Amino acid sequence: MPVPGALRDALRHGAQAAKASNWQLCLSLWQQAPTVKAATTALSACGRARHWRRSLAIYQRLAATQRRQLHIDPVPLNALCAALAHAVQWARALDALGSSSDPWRHNAVVAACGKASQWRLALDLFADMRMRRLADATSLNSAVSACQKATQWQGALALCVQSPNLLSASAAVAACADAAAWRAALALLAQMHNNDSWPQPNAVSVSAALAALGRSTRWARALQLMCALETVSPPSMSCFGAAAAACEQGAAWQPALWLLTQLSPLLPDASLLNAILGAC
Repeated sequence: MPVPGALRDALRHGAQAAKASNWQLCLSLWQQAPTVKAATTALSACGRARHWRRSLAIYQRLAATQRRQLHIDPVPLNALCAALAHAVQWARALDALGSSSDPWRHNAVVAACGKASQWRLALDLFADMRMRRLADATSLNSAVSACQKATQWQGALALCVQSPNLLSASAAVAACADAAAWRAALALLAQMHNNDSWPQPNAVSVSAALAALGRSTRWARALQLMCALETVSPPSMSCFGAAAAACEQGAAWQPALWLLTQLSPLLPDASLLNAILGAC
């Protein structure tokens, strides 16, 4: 059946409002045109604004209508799981998951558990997804991120080696940095650099390894890493900043000033200058 012009315009405006996180407008448009698409747009917008109770109310009303029509559309439930994940409502997201075999929905719940520091639950869900062949790169990244947020660097490393990608490997290095596990961070960075089946290090992973050295006051090792990386590709500003922070931690003012001479053609930012001043 053709969509009336007014309704088509309302749905288009609703999608634009959702991207702009204008949940009030999305809610108003759904009330004017209570279609599945409008409901999904509204509950997604409310979720991004962390109004998860509104998202839940929209879904419950929509689900009641669909049950009467003997037709359940999975898309709104996926959107609800994502909305609950945005609001860190992991228990409710878990309830919404039920016995679903939808990978997208599972990924949203794993992310919700990670944001709520429920890393064990996130790992259990990920293990279940692997067993049921539902896991993908997004699932792995969410599980590694859950470990990172809980400073469970051993868990992050164990997950990363299963099927490494750039996001999961960088998050695992960051987990090591947060726990000041500098040896593990350097070992993982070396694995990324030397193993063809692994992604090459990027500015995020290198900066995280430098941060791990900084937290352990290993400023000399941080400078060695910077020099080694220069033979591969020019260090980024974030790498210089992390190395300067390592010098600051060790009150190594001369190496910090040396870093300043190596910046060209980059220009120092405020955080780099503050770290160098702190080292002096």
